[in-house]
Amino acid sequence: MKISQVADIILKCLSAIPRELRRDILIGMFRLFYYLSPRQRFITIHNLRHAFPEKSINEIKNVARGSYRTLAITVADFFEIPSLTKDNIGNLVEVEGLEYYTRALEKNRGIILLGAHFSNWEI
Repeated sequence: MKISQVADIILKCLSAIPRELRRDILIGMFRLFYYLSPRQRFITIHNLRHAFPEKSINEIKNVARGSYRTLAITVADFFEIPSLTKDNIGNLVEVEGLEYYTRALEKNRGIILLGAHFSNWEI
């Protein structure tokens, strides 16, 4: 069996699990990985301590656990991408300030858009 076939099977199996349950499962798996992989946990905490020297070790550990949780949600939502349409993407993406864009379009002038994301770069 080719790696692409294995990946396809995994994609189909995980896509069949309802989104909220898939998120919960992956959050649990990433939480386990955080605690069962001391080397990766050490690297995460080490990097965060350098990025945020003003934070206490407890704050750093909270941020580290939160980053694993966010990564788990990103992975869980990744399986929604093949089924996204313009009608259902709003279930995954939150847009703020759309009224400013609409108002600018009504003026029939150029628009410069700046966007930020906190996760799910593929979307």
